[in-house]
Amino acid sequence: MKQPWINPSDAPVIEQSLHDYIVSVIRAQKGPRVEIVPISPGAEATRGWDAAVVEAVPLFFQYKLPDFTSRPAQFHPRAYRARKEFGFNDESGFFHFSLRKKATKVPKSQHELMLEMEENGYPTYYVSTVFIDQSRLRFGGELHDSGRPWISREHYIRHEGETALDYMAPWFKGLICIPPFKAVSAPVERHKFIYNDNLEVSLHSEPTQARAVPLTQVIFDQAFHFGTESSINNENVGTHIDRVLLAIAGGAQHEKQISSVKEFYESLQTGSEKYRNSLMGQLRPMAQVVKALTGIDVFFTVRLKHRRPIW
Repeated sequence: MKQPWINPSDAPVIEQSLHDYIVSVIRAQKGPRVEIVPISPGAEATRGWDAAVVEAVPLFFQYKLPDFTSRPAQFHPRAYRARKEFGFNDESGFFHFSLRKKATKVPKSQHELMLEMEENGYPTYYVSTVFIDQSRLRFGGELHDSGRPWISREHYIRHEGETALDYMAPWFKGLICIPPFKAVSAPVERHKFIYNDNLEVSLHSEPTQARAVPLTQVIFDQAFHFGTESSINNENVGTHIDRVLLAIAGGAQHEKQISSVKEFYESLQTGSEKYRNSLMGQLRPMAQVVKALTGIDVFFTVRLKHRRPIW
């Protein structure tokens, strides 16, 4: 089935280098890892692994490659003054990216959709870099180990209220995660997030302080979403999928678009009925729909039968 309401000129563009970097670091991890979708379930072993998944926590990422201004006081004086009043130090310059323009025929802007995902309890972030040379994405932000440039490091992070940790988080160097934060006036593309290498973030055009979370912390926190309202299992998977597809379609009032989105979802379901009806068998096509129609990537942190979470 053709993707509903999308044409090549309107389709969002994924900053693939950021995605590839995150995937490469995760896959370099030994032991626990994040399961990334969509991944083809072609091999029987993969399908068997899918059948073992009993719980999944989604994570919504929109990648943004930023611009950098070395002399913000000269080129962005209003933003520079506002950020100085917030106590931010931009003497070495700041990074910035604009929100994506609402595509033709799409019911909601990407920013509106991200806010709705967040309101529904799903961790949702813009992900960007805090270094100027984008070619460094090929090397995981910096050369961690001589001769093995993209291999990740493992390190412990103390979680609030915890004295001991069972989990390790991969080492993501030079990335920043920014929640959608709040609704903005139209047109959305005139608004931008500005931040520096100290992760001091503001949202413009009306300057306001925002917040940021290191990617390491975002990945680490995924384990604490199990058993919450944002966690998906075999009993509630249909409800979660309907919620996401409804948001993409623009809401209950858009009956024709809801039908198109659901048909598109159903067209992506593959494999035998056994695996198609497994938890991952239902979530994979949902992730494909989200990526194809909105440009947002979906990661899943999963728990297998009789095993601790994988992330």
